[in-house]
Amino acid sequence: MAVTIGELVELCAAGGLRHHLDAEERTIRVVFVTRDYVNARGEHLAILRIEAVEGGTRCRVVLERAFATGRRAAATCLAICEATGDVPLVRIEHDRASRSLRLAAAMPVEDGAVTARQVFSLIDGLVEAAEAGQRALAARGARSKEPPSRAA
Repeated sequence: MAVTIGELVELCAAGGLRHHLDAEERTIRVVFVTRDYVNARGEHLAILRIEAVEGGTRCRVVLERAFATGRRAAATCLAICEATGDVPLVRIEHDRASRSLRLAAAMPVEDGAVTARQVFSLIDGLVEAAEAGQRALAARGARSKEPPSRAA
């Protein structure tokens, strides 16, 4: 069974999740206040997009431009991958055009209907990954600013 954006809106509403349907883009936006994660505008906010993709056979949640790649994209990506490796269903995608990394979580929609709990699990995982990624980048930045150790 395929899922529609309308069904996803109903799940968000039934679960008490404040959301905004962008009918033109056929996507739902939700905003979460974060503790550690800081978006590109310097705000402690994660703005997620929920969508039905591939003809409704997949439900996907995305945090666009989650992290700037900086001069060392591979090192940034590795740090975030290591920090988020234990978060189920979440992956990191490199967007070369915006020189950033996005976080995405998706699940297949197969024989049954999607539940609010499933969608909320994707959302929770994405927010958890954003927080962990931010902490990893902050730790990496702190280490790079330490004075070099001196040989004895």
